[in-house]
Amino acid sequence: MGKENKKKAFKKIGAGFKRLRPSIIIVCEGETEKHYFNKRFNFSKAIVGKGQRDDIVEYAKKKNRTDDYDIVWCVFDRDYTNESDNTKFDKAIELAKKEKIETAWSNDAFELWICLHYRNYNNNTPIHRTDYVKELNRRVGKYEKGDAKLYEKLIKDPDASEKEAIERSKKLHKHFMAQTHLRYCEYNPCTTVYLLIEYLEKNLQADI
Repeated sequence: MGKENKKKAFKKIGAGFKRLRPSIIIVCEGETEKHYFNKRFNFSKAIVGKGQRDDIVEYAKKKNRTDDYDIVWCVFDRDYTNESDNTKFDKAIELAKKEKIETAWSNDAFELWICLHYRNYNNNTPIHRTDYVKELNRRVGKYEKGDAKLYEKLIKDPDASEKEAIERSKKLHKHFMAQTHLRYCEYNPCTTVYLLIEYLEKNLQADI
């Protein structure tokens, strides 16, 4: 957050100050993620960018230069098909760090975050995104990318727990971060979507 944004982070209320809600943009790879976050937090801050992985970060960087948000988040996946995807995935995370853009990435796909609402995963067994789809077909009915009602299905399902998904995500992430010799593309299964969920829970409490 730059100096200009810090100046507008509070507004005067009587004799004191109240914290303002930061301006946020969430740039996603696809419709699934966009619908999920907009429904989850009842806003329209999540949009679909252009491209995948590092292209999404580049898109977010350019959009921020134009619109000057307090904070920018990128939501993207590894979506592995070949080694080039691994390189682009790692590049996206490093580029975001350099540009001070926050990331909520998933390896291998965003659907891992949804599956973690239902079950844990072994951190020693890499998982392909097709396995998540099989799990979701069993849990939420026939699963299709871009499902605008995915969040509603989760909140109506007594077996789905966001609290458990956060704890399971943290456990997986912590495990891989301790393996300092690994590339990000080798953090499988792993997702940092929980970081965005926790950030929004905290910062959307501020008055607008």
